[in-house]
Amino acid sequence: MPLNSDTGISVPADIFKTYDIRGVAGESLTHSNIRLIGQAFGSEYADEIEGDVLVACDARLSSPELKSALIDGVRSVGLDVIDLGTIPTPLLYFAAHNSASGTGLMVTASHNPPRFNGIKLTLANKPFYGDAIKRLYQRISKNDLPTGSLGRLSEQSVVDIYRQAVSSDIQISAPVRVVLDCANGVAGGIAPKVLRDIGCEVIELYCEVDGRFPNHSADPTRPENLQDLIAAVIAEKADVGLAIDGDGDRLVAVSPLGEIVWPDRLMILFARDILSVNLGRQVVFDVKCQRSLAREIDQAGGKPILWKTGHSLIRAKMLECDAIFGGEMSGHLYFNDRWPGFDDGIYASARLCEMLGRSELSATEIFRTLPDSVNTPEIRIHCHDPHTMIERFRSHAKFEDAEIITIDGLRADFNDGFGLIRASNTAPEIVLRFDADSEAGLARIREKFYYVLGTLIDMDEE
Repeated sequence: MPLNSDTGISVPADIFKTYDIRGVAGESLTHSNIRLIGQAFGSEYADEIEGDVLVACDARLSSPELKSALIDGVRSVGLDVIDLGTIPTPLLYFAAHNSASGTGLMVTASHNPPRFNGIKLTLANKPFYGDAIKRLYQRISKNDLPTGSLGRLSEQSVVDIYRQAVSSDIQISAPVRVVLDCANGVAGGIAPKVLRDIGCEVIELYCEVDGRFPNHSADPTRPENLQDLIAAVIAEKADVGLAIDGDGDRLVAVSPLGEIVWPDRLMILFARDILSVNLGRQVVFDVKCQRSLAREIDQAGGKPILWKTGHSLIRAKMLECDAIFGGEMSGHLYFNDRWPGFDDGIYASARLCEMLGRSELSATEIFRTLPDSVNTPEIRIHCHDPHTMIERFRSHAKFEDAEIITIDGLRADFNDGFGLIRASNTAPEIVLRFDADSEAGLARIREKFYYVLGTLIDMDEE
């Protein structure tokens, strides 16, 4: 843990993650060290940034104070800052896309529990991750934090501009009845208005913004967090249920029958629609997605690109290959046809409603067109050193009857399904997921993976 000699403030290394900065507010992430992070960012990129740096925060109770500290740090090196207030992360990306600098800092811990907070960053409208985040830590460690004249601070709202942009792009041709669960996250103040703007009938569930998240955690990828939404969709006879995460950049859906429509299946719907007028374009998706997604992209006239998990990594790959669409099993969806290509759960919700509203099929019939499989949600297992565990798994696993993919952990593709094990880049965990054509196939593949894991654990205990 480096000690800044001027301030005597220690900044823990473990808050600097692969995709963002994240820690416990008031403990590993304090007013003092988040100010240093802002100062380090400004020092590292002051010569590259042309225009104002945009800063915003989510609705967590700790966010306003941390945002203020971050702004102070950025301004201390002479950079001008526009405070966008309390908004979902996609609105910061939207504002950055339409700004001179393309640069924004978002105080948020996404779907994590209330005591956590953090920072997501974008520079020149490109994802900011990996070595770029490490350089901020290194600057603080070396006390390489020059200051300058204090930059200007102004305030601006982007909400109305964003709403206008979405409603100009999307209008529902037939009524769509929606139950919307924002998990008391920051999107609750905006997403219902956006959906009504485009012509949806919206039934709100937990859309009151409350940084304590009193009803359920703000992670829609956990089935237990979707139970109230499922019940409401059935009771209200809705066309679709929409679950948006704590900072508004992820989406999971529920069918009229109360079935969870996981993001890899939503990607099939979106890919079919987008590729119908963009033949030959590439679609990027992560290693956790079901096998049928690649086949459906190919059949729709696109080029499937399997890539590493992580919103920054998917976005970077999309930029590299000029992909028209991308997505992750975690619910990040990236539209690069009529939208600027960043992950946006609110816009994705509007696009889904647009498809439902213009189809001659009912919502139930539309979701029935999606291929499905027998699969598990993400299985997370605590591990002190997940990356080392994955390397050991790779060296011990012998799946002769499978195609082995190692771009992110190890994915074994069998004739009837796949198994995946990878290291989380945001927590001390290994993550597994299994997908197969049948329950028997799923059980067989899962047993193969658990046998290797059990062998490694036995070796550690000897």
